Amino acid sequence: MKKRYYFIIGLILSLLIIYIYFSSVKLSPETREFSECNSLYYAEKGKLNIVFFSSMDITKSYADYLLSIPPFDEYANEINFFYIDDYSPVCETYHGIALFCHSKELVRKASVCPSDYIVVPKSEETEMRSSAYMNVLSINTNSPISVFAHEFGHALASLDEEYISSKPSFYSKNCKDSCNEFSKGNCFTGCSDNAHFRSAENGLMRTLYSNSYGEFDENIIRNEIRDYDSLITSNVVNDITNCNEEEYYLIGINYALEKPYLESKSLERGCVGSNGNGEYSFSIEGGNSVAINYEFNPELIFTDNQEEGEETIKGEVYNFEGISYIKIPNLIGIKNVIIYDENKNEVLKIPFVSEGERACRIL
Repeated sequence: MKKRYYFIIGLILSLLIIYIYFSSVKLSPETREFSECNSLYYAEKGKLNIVFFSSMDITKSYADYLLSIPPFDEYANEINFFYIDDYSPVCETYHGIALFCHSKELVRKASVCPSDYIVVPKSEETEMRSSAYMNVLSINTNSPISVFAHEFGHALASLDEEYISSKPSFYSKNCKDSCNEFSKGNCFTGCSDNAHFRSAENGLMRTLYSNSYGEFDENIIRNEIRDYDSLITSNVVNDITNCNEEEYYLIGINYALEKPYLESKSLERGCVGSNGNGEYSFSIEGGNSVAINYEFNPELIFTDNQEEGEETIKGEVYNFEGISYIKIPNLIGIKNVIIYDENKNEVLKIPFVSEGERACRIL
């Protein structure tokens, strides 16, 4: 009798453990309502995808502006513009002075479209700064329209501030130690700090009252677009509704402490896209694939504003403290995702198996 009693108790406990385990592990992407992805400009050969959370008219005004200035005026057939107008992102005020919209929910909502870069235009007081963090541009629509090009210079090409704000990033592309690093004679003192030099006297990375980055910065952007390649699931989505059928992993990494740590990991439905540009990188290891590296910048948030009458932009570059979200392609046989800092030192290793593999192991 006692043996039967213990057997029943043991069976109940086993079933309870299995139930808890299954409840805590997602075996498939969460079912949720998708917003509608609307296409503004779609180029069949387009490889760079920008999605706006705004109306068609607002999206068009920013898209038309970007495509009117060099070097973007050369790439109208390589940049796709989409917009989502049935969801208004919840943003916060970073350090009380800058619009900041990067969040888990924003990245998830944007993935209904091919979304390498995400733009959130919001009407704020004129003194509120716009910001660029990772691949998210938080734009104050009461700033000059050129603030979009400025923030996009940060996100797409990792361009540093060309006004006096802080130290340049670790491997600055546009702020140089010496004038000898510029191929032509143009060279001006002051690029993020007084110890570095810039190539344009008053380019877009210095003032919003300009429609030119300057030749040196334009070539940096050209190289980024030429070499640009989104994550493995393909940049060119011939039918944008395909995003409803694709999957990716959304990884939350907390940078509030000295050493980053994994905050969350979930399998999501949508297009994976990119995570921006920067000095950090991650590699995907496992299966028969060679390690694949992707760059991003979870460390810095750029905040910028220029009110009427000011000669240059006023802003600040902060070391980000919080949770950063990156998208990982859902590849078969992933073993590890490894995060590297600007010195190529490993700072976080995330053991990884696909949900399909995990389900097989459970069953």
